[in-house]
Amino acid sequence: MKKKWILSSIIVIALIYGLYAYHRPNYVELSFNSMIFSMDSDFEQSTIVSMKGDHYRSLLGNGMFLGELSVDEDLKYNVKLTKGRKSYEDIITTWDSNKNTIIIGYVEVSHELDKVWIQLDDINERYSLSEGHVAGPASASIEEKQISSKIVDGIK
Repeated sequence: MKKKWILSSIIVIALIYGLYAYHRPNYVELSFNSMIFSMDSDFEQSTIVSMKGDHYRSLLGNGMFLGELSVDEDLKYNVKLTKGRKSYEDIITTWDSNKNTIIIGYVEVSHELDKVWIQLDDINERYSLSEGHVAGPASASIEEKQISSKIVDGIK
């Protein structure tokens, strides 16, 4: 009887530790060689997209990435990417002088955290684009369009 109680205790402790380890946030620091491109012109520019922060997994709910997104090394945004059906996603916002929320971009990252697609007003302004996007990892326009479609369609 005492052996069953000890064995049951060990199993319960192992399950609790396993759940704790699974839900504990993991620090992630990623960097993607990416391309800035435009749908309405032949514009292409290489850049680096970096992400650093905590990746939270969830057994029952949606996972989350909470951290900083950096584009072109000087455009930095705090993001809270929530796990959707096809990707992690967030709307990037800021506030105007009247404390009104303004949407300045959108970001999607694959569930595996290995592909990124970003639309930012700051990129459009910097490179005089009307429909500029950033996709990575990519080194040519063909790759960036493939990455965009993979993230949008939820394909690995």
